[in-house]
Amino acid sequence: MNIRLRNVSKYFPSNGVQALSGADFDLKDGEIHALIGENGAGKSTLMHILAGHLEMTTGELQIDGIPRRFSRPAEALQLGIGIVRQHPALVPGLKLWEDALLGLPVPPFSPLDRRQGLGRFQELSDRWGFDLDGNSKTESLTISQRQKASILTLLLHQARCIILDEPTAVLTPIETERLFALLRKLKSDGKAIVLISHKLEEILQVADRITVLRLGSTVACMPSSHTSAAELTSYMFGQDKGDALDLHNTGLAAGRHTARIKSDQQPLLQVTNLSVAQKDSASLRDLSFSVFPGEVYGIAGVRDSGLETLELALTGFITPQNGRIALNGIPVQGRGPLAFRRAGAAYVSADRLGKALALRLPIVDSLIVHSHRRLVKKWPFIFELLDKRAIRNWAAELFRISGIQGRFESPAEAFSGGQLQRLILAREFAEEPSLMVLAEPGWGLDASGKALLQDRLSDYLRRGGTVVLFSTDVDELLRLSSRIMVIRDGYNVLELQLPEDYDQRLSLKQRISAAMVGTGGVVV
Repeated sequence: MNIRLRNVSKYFPSNGVQALSGADFDLKDGEIHALIGENGAGKSTLMHILAGHLEMTTGELQIDGIPRRFSRPAEALQLGIGIVRQHPALVPGLKLWEDALLGLPVPPFSPLDRRQGLGRFQELSDRWGFDLDGNSKTESLTISQRQKASILTLLLHQARCIILDEPTAVLTPIETERLFALLRKLKSDGKAIVLISHKLEEILQVADRITVLRLGSTVACMPSSHTSAAELTSYMFGQDKGDALDLHNTGLAAGRHTARIKSDQQPLLQVTNLSVAQKDSASLRDLSFSVFPGEVYGIAGVRDSGLETLELALTGFITPQNGRIALNGIPVQGRGPLAFRRAGAAYVSADRLGKALALRLPIVDSLIVHSHRRLVKKWPFIFELLDKRAIRNWAAELFRISGIQGRFESPAEAFSGGQLQRLILAREFAEEPSLMVLAEPGWGLDASGKALLQDRLSDYLRRGGTVVLFSTDVDELLRLSSRIMVIRDGYNVLELQLPEDYDQRLSLKQRISAAMVGTGGVVV
């Protein structure tokens, strides 16, 4: 399959954004082609046009020399083109194998062979080592499981071109290597792979060619063997800005804000003997830990092995069977997300299109969800009304500090994933909590977005804040944390105080990664 996109433009009248303007992209059989650029550069928009989720405003698409124009994803999939989105959408209520088989051609009036359908799904899952149970309900899956299921769905549909949007964002290093091994095998089978990612080191390892978008236009295309992370960064942000970005020496890097715990200091957050055992969630088993004022307490692990369960139990979305969670001395276990916030916490969820915001409502509604009680006009002895001017000023300030242009009335789905993450982070930091819970905060952020996150964290810590950081990205944890706990199968299997020197921190990467997946003879 040979694909050519030429001079593609895309204008969104809903928010007045020119997402693409003169974008070009080529893809050949048997190659892994990376597409990179800063948040809002148009990467996902261009690939959604290729996969039939969006129609281009102007431009040309050729597949094997034949002009094409898709109006829906099914048309693209019929020609073998499919996309695994950052937040894969599966049909609630269906079993995993049922969702995967939707849209597959079957003879007219033929009944569904459930045994054969489940067998096809399970054989493919086992073959690629995805460890998915075809009988699981779609709504019970973690984010990483949904991504794996979406890749399997495309393989079942015999896709020849597979587009992956930030696929390694919530994968451990071991899972990432397994995914890359799969991509290399698909490549050897003649598949064409598009990889959208901000992780330049990973891209240079796995991609054959790299195309760079900036401000909706293609600015470079080159073999990965002929470039470097520094050169790619310069193309993404412009020469001057690219040279200035150094993620290893920005914000919290090199232990600049490493907190040291005093022997008589009381914890801000105390988790004691926490146990969770409920259907469709990984278990937690008598888990205990403490988080002290002023520190960044990193929690590492595989999301399917207890990381996501702990995140949801801590923030009130799951009721534990046993144990105690106390924030500022207030018990909050099993009392819901509002009680957790009222005790002094803010929360950035890993599920930004589920728990963090409403995808199809105006973005301003998601931005005021925790602050609307403050944005009111009070009428004595009668009632209160939302103050529209105050709301617009609030939203404008969040847009400003996030570096984003757009209309407040536009739905959240009109913004890129990285732009949404910036806005969510700005909203939560504006609450000025005593405890900030961040889950996969760097997901979808480009280099400048990560630098902004680090600067914001640094300022928050200087003002006396405390952070619990859930992440599957070991580099992110080493860059931001003062202490790290690793959970596996619901247990605390490793806890470390990190040194201030960043190079010494990096020497711990292999030990932490091994603890996450249970290899390498980890010593607790």
